[in-house]
Amino acid sequence: MLYTRDQVIEQGRVLANTLGTEWVTQSQIETMANQANELVYRQMLNTCPDIITRTTAFTYPANITSVDLSGASYLGETPMRVKSVEDTASTGPYSTTNWTRAWERTTYEELLRYRTSKLNIAAPTTGMMPKILYAVDQSSLVIAPAQSIGLNCRVRWVPYLQPMTSGTDPVLAGFETQFGQVVGYGIAYLINVRQGGINQGITKLWEDAIANVKTTADERVRGPTIVHNSRIEQFR
Repeated sequence: MLYTRDQVIEQGRVLANTLGTEWVTQSQIETMANQANELVYRQMLNTCPDIITRTTAFTYPANITSVDLSGASYLGETPMRVKSVEDTASTGPYSTTNWTRAWERTTYEELLRYRTSKLNIAAPTTGMMPKILYAVDQSSLVIAPAQSIGLNCRVRWVPYLQPMTSGTDPVLAGFETQFGQVVGYGIAYLINVRQGGINQGITKLWEDAIANVKTTADERVRGPTIVHNSRIEQFR
């Protein structure tokens, strides 16, 4: 189910028994909704970022050492985290004839040293491919060496979570809607904190729910942990 900001706010108010504005104004609870949304999103990010990772394909221009990823021709926004970059021989899916080359991440300073020591080498259409180093400097994707042909580039990245400004905005930017209710629990928890933490049941509900996000997200990527013949094994 896709939860919206208004739905989780209502859920949080019901749980905290504050349907009116005696304890929390509408403006305050909208702020709490964004705070709770960010808390759950960060838990997902810290546990298993793969579940909130996007893959975007674009052409990296020839003879260029840096592109602004926030540009419309690339990601369209500044990434929170770039997880990996690669290029392929053509724009189609991976295959035995459409090879992929993983770019090697490094620091910006090391990349500059590498850039000054290498020629401008284009990736060949067949055979061994020379490596490409890259660094991410804010929204800039910087490479070395520059390539004399355009590259079919794929970037795996995590977006920043944008504030919800409308009641119909989806929580968690639409990622992992099974965790939408947890945002509502977070709102109730923040209301309870404002009230001095008088309801320990809400605190326990929030702690259990956020811990479940970690467990569920981890199993979603790595597989469930089971006990078999007195040994703990993991399906990968």
